Amino acid sequence: MPDARVCVLGGGPAGDVAALRAAQLGAEVVLVERDLLGGTCVNRGCIPTKALLAGSDLVGRLADAAAWGIVVGEVGVDWPTMRDRAMGIAERMRHGVEGACRSRGVTVVRGDGWLSAPDTVSVDTDDGTLEINAPTVVIATGTEPARLPLFDFDHPAVLTSTTALRMERLPASMVIVGGGMIGCEFVSMLASLGCRVTLVETLPRILAAEEPRVSQTMTQAFRHLDVEVLVDTRVDAVVEYRGDGVTLRLSDGSERAADAVLVAVGRAPNTVDIGLSEMGIQTERGLVLVDERLRTGVDDVYAVGDAIPTEQLAHLGQAEGASAVEDALGCPHVFDRELVPRCIYTHPEIARVGLTEDEAAAADWDVRVGTGRLGANGRALALGETLGFARLVSDRATDRLLGATVMGPYATELIHELGLALLYGISVRDLGRMIHAHPTVAESVMDAAHNLHGTELYAG
Repeated sequence: MPDARVCVLGGGPAGDVAALRAAQLGAEVVLVERDLLGGTCVNRGCIPTKALLAGSDLVGRLADAAAWGIVVGEVGVDWPTMRDRAMGIAERMRHGVEGACRSRGVTVVRGDGWLSAPDTVSVDTDDGTLEINAPTVVIATGTEPARLPLFDFDHPAVLTSTTALRMERLPASMVIVGGGMIGCEFVSMLASLGCRVTLVETLPRILAAEEPRVSQTMTQAFRHLDVEVLVDTRVDAVVEYRGDGVTLRLSDGSERAADAVLVAVGRAPNTVDIGLSEMGIQTERGLVLVDERLRTGVDDVYAVGDAIPTEQLAHLGQAEGASAVEDALGCPHVFDRELVPRCIYTHPEIARVGLTEDEAAAADWDVRVGTGRLGANGRALALGETLGFARLVSDRATDRLLGATVMGPYATELIHELGLALLYGISVRDLGRMIHAHPTVAESVMDAAHNLHGTELYAG
């Protein structure tokens, strides 16, 4: 008899959801985790960074309080307290995952695990090596921050997105290398807290995976915060490591000295030494190759989350974890990846679902685009946050919504209206006909539909 019906290797958002969903479906489950349940998302990523971003947003609002007729005096930042609050929230979330595993009967085994056979996970624990036999194995080993060999990560001034959360003090200045999602969130947070930030990006624009309009607007927002944004630029060398910081030489020959440098150039998969090649499981750049049902092609072994070549989003990993065990336990469900929202928690927030204009054009759709701007939106004006827009991408012939981007306050909440429109095939005309409450930022979605259809909105 097997020790469990399902063994999950990795307890981050993809792994813990896989384990909990399998248990909910009646399976005996073992979850193997070498560190903290909740993984990067709960402990070193989504949760603590969003708590810090909420704090930095409050600091920014208080700094501008006089314009609202509010007298608060000088605003200061107690970084250790802010950091500890964020990590306390992460701890509370982690305890929630631990409690859910207990209540659903998931057995948690602590240690380093690897596949020693297609149906066996071996684990190095404090009490020796344990072998767990299970017909279904789910690989959910996640990622860690990618490291550039140019930098000495043992030096205290060289940070990753993980170690930046453990800083003892708020640096007066920082160079952030990498203008993607992670780098830009740290820019928003640190610049709002008074840190002097230089952002270095090798590509022609920051947030290059998003619409060009998003990149332009975010660059504008950063410059309002006195952030130096350098694109088409790379770090060529570390000129000096000092006790109080670093000096970097850039590709244009100039130098930047700062208290710290944060390397935010993506994340690398934790798939080394877990038995993949020995089992014949194929990988590419360390990522596990799977089919549309998340199967590796080796017996009943699945892989999910950041361990596979998909977007590194916690909610996508959760959906994949649930989908994998549902497939293994006889109730397969393949979800539509075009419906996965992509959210960036900068100031202003950014959210996208479906296709961008360029992606839709590349797929040979006859594209129409409508935009609703926040500059005249009553709620945005009341909030003092008018930098942003809603942008709808549709097919000209059918008026089908193909994708949408929202940038501004509450964007990461508003995107779900547009995800539902994609899911149920709602046309842009029908989005415009939906009466949106006034005043709300969501009216920008209605405005985008009006912008696209104009006087024909209520015709026919």
